[in-house]
Amino acid sequence: MENSIQKAKILFQKKDYEKSLKIFLKLDQENPHNINNLIFISLNFMFLGRFQDAIKSLNQIESLNNKLPECYFNRALCNTQLKEFQQSINDYKKAIHLKPSYHQAYVNLGVLLQDLGKLDDAIEVYKHGLQNVENKLDFYINLSGAYKLKHDTQMVKEFSLKALEIDDKNFFALNNLATSLIDEGDIDYAITVLEKGLAVNPNFHMFHNNLGIAYEIKGDYQKAIFNYETSIKIRKDFQDPYFNISQIQLRNNDFKNGWKNYEYRWGKSQERPTEINFSKPRWEPSFGFGRLLIWGEQGMGEQIIFGSILNDVIEKFSSIIFMVDERLCELFQESYPNIKVFNKKLKIDEKLFDYHLPIGSLALYFREQVENFSDKKILNLNSNKFQFNFTNEKKFKCAISWKSLNPYNAHIRSIYLNDLKNILKNPNIDFYDIQYTNEDLEIKKFEEEHGITIKQIENLDKFNDIYQLTHFINSCDFIISISNTNAHLAASLGKPVFLLLPQERGKFWYWDNMHNGKNLWYPSVCIFKQEVAGEWQTPIEKLREFIEENYLS
Repeated sequence: MENSIQKAKILFQKKDYEKSLKIFLKLDQENPHNINNLIFISLNFMFLGRFQDAIKSLNQIESLNNKLPECYFNRALCNTQLKEFQQSINDYKKAIHLKPSYHQAYVNLGVLLQDLGKLDDAIEVYKHGLQNVENKLDFYINLSGAYKLKHDTQMVKEFSLKALEIDDKNFFALNNLATSLIDEGDIDYAITVLEKGLAVNPNFHMFHNNLGIAYEIKGDYQKAIFNYETSIKIRKDFQDPYFNISQIQLRNNDFKNGWKNYEYRWGKSQERPTEINFSKPRWEPSFGFGRLLIWGEQGMGEQIIFGSILNDVIEKFSSIIFMVDERLCELFQESYPNIKVFNKKLKIDEKLFDYHLPIGSLALYFREQVENFSDKKILNLNSNKFQFNFTNEKKFKCAISWKSLNPYNAHIRSIYLNDLKNILKNPNIDFYDIQYTNEDLEIKKFEEEHGITIKQIENLDKFNDIYQLTHFINSCDFIISISNTNAHLAASLGKPVFLLLPQERGKFWYWDNMHNGKNLWYPSVCIFKQEVAGEWQTPIEKLREFIEENYLS
């Protein structure tokens, strides 16, 4: 028997798991309660990918001895492969309970919780691990990564620096530190950190991708593309740099190449749009022009801007179905009575269409060059549906929106009412709040300090009732907004929109699509952009002068 055990172990070490398993199974028949044999049986099953069988063996081990942390750890690994995530979580916790210093169990449990979107739970596990293990490096790195997903740049920086105190050449910690610096706008320091990282590991694809991001923010597109392409050469299946290149190409009106790389949005690591899966194929021109389902993707702003392409496709296809954010359904149905508009959250009968396409991919076929753009309005509303009470019909009516909810760059794009004070104090204009976040405290404080009233629209839910909000916007003379959904709504109506934009970081590519002095997507938009990052005074003063010259002279 000893010879058989030794032989089976040697086969296991040589990774000949089938032969090793065969011997151990025979030994188990002869001695069914031998834990050592069962351990090797479970391990062989695991390496062969037979996770259900491995779990059966691990259950047998547990019944013989429920104090073995490795048994629970391995069963957690198997259940993760089988997508039985709660079972995995429970087993990792049992392993840690039995062995409080179980380093890898903490790591695996934290990563699993992180992958499940339970970031706070993952952080708690990592911090618990810090208290019980000697080697803290992995926990500092993982904590910096978890806080990165929470967009907490200060904590990312804090734990990255702690990791670098232990190992100043750890390229994961260097990369996380650099991304926190990019998020904070400290681009030159981020580049320094990334260059240090490349000296440690020149083949780490993330260093090159993040260098590309840093140089893109600085407006050095040549260096940005060089680093993105280097990242691709190192790791061709990493999709972020392809998508990042598309942002530069699209920004420069290189639509033919830009839309091809824009298709990599489905595989990027963050802010990935959610796909809707159908059994019917995705449309391409060779399929003809039968019944097409178009489904909205990304945020409302993107659904609106790409909705401009509906003007081009309606006459080409025998029928169009458009699935969109439920708050936009009535708007698009009113604007396009010849198509069927559905809430994209609802299941649709696939018998109603022949093929489908995400709305952003329409551009790949119908916006290949500048000449393909149209100045037609995206939304066409019945302006008589709502009657709004304006206090003084002789005054100009301006709707204002000054905040963003975007978790990545809201603080860069947003402004304060105090920043707009010199515009808002104009006695010839009534200003109306169309901000979809609740800014009542700021509005009240602003009125108390300056005696300037920002008027409200009675009985209007500005976050959910987009239909009525859009009708109100349509009744105004012009709109002042930062880059947010309200800017898209107003511009889609063809209303004059005075758009305040940050310099580079936080500015979307489509606002740069200019031709003959007008934005290709929204010809009614007039852009006032920062000349210096973070400095709003200059563009706001130019906007004030513009309004006075064009509306009040």
